Amino acid sequence: YGLLPMEVHSEQGCDVISRLKVRINEVYTALNMIDYGLDNLPGGPLMVEGFTYIPHRFALGFAEAPRGDDIHWSMTGDNQKLYRWRCRAATYANWPTLRYMLRGNTVSDAPLIIGSLDPCYSCTDRMTVVDVRKKKSKVVPYKELERYSIERKNSPLK
Repeated sequence: YGLLPMEVHSEQGCDVISRLKVRINEVYTALNMIDYGLDNLPGGPLMVEGFTYIPHRFALGFAEAPRGDDIHWSMTGDNQKLYRWRCRAATYANWPTLRYMLRGNTVSDAPLIIGSLDPCYSCTDRMTVVDVRKKKSKVVPYKELERYSIERKNSPLK
């Protein structure tokens, strides 16, 4: 990123219109960065020959996504396949700020304020049930929760 023509945008207001102005300016900056990157793409091979696989290694990757930092942690297994993976979507970091953004505003402003964060509800929609006594955990898939919410019997939480 050091060689890319980057511009940091900010606004003085702490409101929805300020966040919108920053987002619009960031789009233009991102487009300029893409143009510059494509025009100055270095030559050379795309793949490295002679790669040696080492199991149980981990990697951390992060990028600036439209909603903020997007972080992925992964670990490989014995068979050159993914063994563990953890994703932290930007929406997780944005949720705690809402209590301050909503303070002093009307209820009718809430959807606009929340929407200005562009939250990804599905990124944070997951559930793990932990039975402390049995020392077991179970991930409840969305379809099972949906089924229970309709039928109201045979709870997946039992």
